Amino acid sequence: MRCKFFLRPDMIEEDDRIWRFTDSSKLLHEKVELAWRPNDLFGLVFLNLANASDIGADFRNAVTAGWPRATWLENNDVFTLPPELTAEEQPTRGIVEALAGPWVGPTAKRGFTYKWIPSHLADAKGRLSPRIVLLAFKEAAEWTCNHRPDHKLALHYEGVQQGVVRASATRVDEMKEDYPWVGPLLAAMKGATVPLDMNELDGFWTADCLGTALEKAQSEGRLPPRRYGGDSVGKGLLSALVDDLVELAVLYRTEDQRINMPDIFRVGFGIKRKGGVKPPRA
Repeated sequence: MRCKFFLRPDMIEEDDRIWRFTDSSKLLHEKVELAWRPNDLFGLVFLNLANASDIGADFRNAVTAGWPRATWLENNDVFTLPPELTAEEQPTRGIVEALAGPWVGPTAKRGFTYKWIPSHLADAKGRLSPRIVLLAFKEAAEWTCNHRPDHKLALHYEGVQQGVVRASATRVDEMKEDYPWVGPLLAAMKGATVPLDMNELDGFWTADCLGTALEKAQSEGRLPPRRYGGDSVGKGLLSALVDDLVELAVLYRTEDQRINMPDIFRVGFGIKRKGGVKPPRA
């Protein structure tokens, strides 16, 4: 009997003490990384549209009209995605732009939709989650239907931005559940503007804040931050705590060693970035 276990990368990397049992190395030796390209996840959106009971046929016909080489194969009323649609930038980009327009705004100033969506839904290591991408598109569609029903495209650019806001809130809830100590730390940064330096970060993470974070982990029976909470070298050091959050892909260091945060977490915690997606108002 062979079993497969699906684990998020942060669950593997969080603490090496988790793997201190007999033959654990054999499990890790057999691991296979499941990496989602942006085109893979756009393809997942296309696949859902192609199999929708109400607009599936229209979507498939529209795609075939634009890209005649794409053949939709059917098996028991389920259509499979033609691999040609996501193998390269085109036609994936063309389909995304047909759904949501080329820009995330009235002009190209705010960014190009095809690049903007995955970059704003990825964590600090560039990793994307299928669930979060689908949620962002679902929210974008609902927002467009409720607020811009006469819009000429399926998704309004403001709906796309609101999709990121919703996805961020969901990802933040997941992070709080898995790592309770993260919540108090990033909640204390609400209203801050990233990137920031270590001195500025020290102003947000007061002794009370740090104590609350550790107590939160303990009260919920979860491991504390690995370096800051238990490492013999980094215990109690702010830099070690930053390293713990970098390991979880919640933070990352810029080239000039300032601390930054990807939008998928930043927006949900109410943290600002010049020119970025605005956090929802309290």
